[in-house]
Amino acid sequence: MSSPLRSPLLASLLVILATGCTSIPRSGMPVSQFSSLDCAQIADQLQQAQATQQSAAAAKGNAWKAVLPPLIGARYIRASSRETEAESRKATLLSEQQSKQCAAKSS
Repeated sequence: MSSPLRSPLLASLLVILATGCTSIPRSGMPVSQFSSLDCAQIADQLQQAQATQQSAAAAKGNAWKAVLPPLIGARYIRASSRETEAESRKATLLSEQQSKQCAAKSS
C-alpha cells in the first residue's frame, strides 16, 4: 500500500491549496502602529494595502479555477477576508494621512 502523501492527486491538491493561500500579499504591520508612521511610511502602507486589495479581488474572481468545490469556497472566503482587511487598513491609513496633513500620492 502506498503512502497517501505519494498520491499525485493529493500532492496536486496540497500545492493548489498552498498557492491559493499564499499568493495574496499582506503587510505584517499591526493597525495599532499606524499612528506612529510618518508620511512616507503611510504612503508605503497604502501601496501595500492597494496591492493586497487587487490581489484579493483577482483571487476571488479566479476561485472557480480550483479543482474541488471546497477549495473554491476556501479561496473565496480567504480572498474576501483579505480584501475587507485591506479596505479597512486603507481607510485607517488615509485617516492618519489626513490628520498628519500628508500629501496624498495618486495610485
